[in-house]
Amino acid sequence: MEILGLVDIPLWFLILLTLTVLFYFYSTANHGMFPKMGVKGPKPIPVFGNMHEIVRKGIIEAESEWVRQFGRVYGIHEGHYPLLIVGDVEMLRDITVKHFNNFTNRRDLSVRKYGQPVATRQFLTAQADDDWRHNRITLSPAFSTAKLKRMYDNVSKAAQNLVKTVKPLADKGEPFDVKELANGYSMEVIASSLFGLDVDATTAQSFTTYARKFFEGSLLNPHFLVAFFMPSLLPLIGLFKVSMVPADSMVYFTKLVQNALKERRNNPKEFVDFLQIMVTAENQARDHTAHVDDHPDNVIDSTHWVDKRKGQGLTDDEILAQSITFLVAGFDTTATSLTYVLYNLALNPKCQDKLIAEIDEQFPGGTLPSYDSLQDLQYLDMVICESLRLNPPVARMDRVCNKTTEVHGYKIPEGMGIALPIYNIHHDPEYWPDPDKFDPERFSPENKKTHRPLQWLAFGYGPRSCIGMRLAMMEMKLGLVQLLQRYRFVPNNKTVPLRFGSNFMLTKTKDGVWLTAQNRK
Repeated sequence: MEILGLVDIPLWFLILLTLTVLFYFYSTANHGMFPKMGVKGPKPIPVFGNMHEIVRKGIIEAESEWVRQFGRVYGIHEGHYPLLIVGDVEMLRDITVKHFNNFTNRRDLSVRKYGQPVATRQFLTAQADDDWRHNRITLSPAFSTAKLKRMYDNVSKAAQNLVKTVKPLADKGEPFDVKELANGYSMEVIASSLFGLDVDATTAQSFTTYARKFFEGSLLNPHFLVAFFMPSLLPLIGLFKVSMVPADSMVYFTKLVQNALKERRNNPKEFVDFLQIMVTAENQARDHTAHVDDHPDNVIDSTHWVDKRKGQGLTDDEILAQSITFLVAGFDTTATSLTYVLYNLALNPKCQDKLIAEIDEQFPGGTLPSYDSLQDLQYLDMVICESLRLNPPVARMDRVCNKTTEVHGYKIPEGMGIALPIYNIHHDPEYWPDPDKFDPERFSPENKKTHRPLQWLAFGYGPRSCIGMRLAMMEMKLGLVQLLQRYRFVPNNKTVPLRFGSNFMLTKTKDGVWLTAQNRK
């Protein structure tokens, strides 16, 4: 093609140049949003926004630098996507509770089904609006006190198997990666208690392998590249069967759940677990509220919402999606939390001694705890809460503004993402003096009275808080009690400080978590 009679330029080059210029303007179109809102933040670069800093430094270091430089409220760009980081707990409470109806949903990184077993948007953690509310209300009874007590024997059995697994390691004094140990325990709890699945060595290995892959997605995955740089194309990417979840993992868990469902429907009266609650939900009368931790801020407000599906159960796709959600998310986050508790106890032997003394006093002679007696271990609860503060398994969570809303003087536009920076709030010296120190006394009954809402966010906050919190706490407490009745955990020459990458999930460390178990005399 001749331009002004000067030079011939190939048509393909002009098209490529035009597309490049258009993409440049598209990727920078939102870069003026935060200055208009009066929000400070790091300067974004074309195409990448501020993602290059997160990838280069890791999410913890990058966000820690930004909060020191710009304060608790600042804005960043993940590629094209503007994200308001809110570390002010009073402002967060308004977002997660007072204005919850305007910040109900999480960021949509899902794709349509398009031949896949289930659309990721149907996962409870990803569902939006009425679908999420209906599913949350339907599933909440599965984690009531009565249901947890019925699961208790299965969890106790898994804890006893955990103790047996540690014995040869303790006898030989061999270092081991605690996360691998915790994976097996958490997998058995989730599989048996929630889904009635029999666990053997082969099942355990396969389950752990495929579950781990859910959380090891690369930022170079085409799904993530589109989500960060051209999110408007996400509805189309499913046509190419590309997903944020590895296909082989999805197929494995789909078959696992479908086989369990088939057994349920053939023998519906033999099961009392989570899966059975989903299967029979349409036959159950449900209260029009949903909360599992008795906190008034975490109740879904039904006064502004009518459940159009009230009295109905879940669809087969929803049952499959929620099953995979609990199988995978519940498995990895709880295993990680238990790992970090043992790590912190090993590095703080005085705290470990105090906890062992409480356990021995409450359960002399190594007797097994009951569900009710487990709740009486005050220092154990303090230790777990402090470990979750110091090393939360998730660095941050998010919400999306679905209606322009003014919060604490900031006019947040529709469509803007909101990040709850859990790790940074948990390490804010104003909320937590000497924040890098492991100190369970922060959660003594007296000190807890001084805490502000949302300064501890290990399980989230508001109606969208973690539905499985009480099961996770029961699992960790029972596992810790039975372990510490028999062993003491100490560091070894492979024990190093925890290091994380750029993923907002802090469930994988760069060096592993290596400890040694010692038999108690």
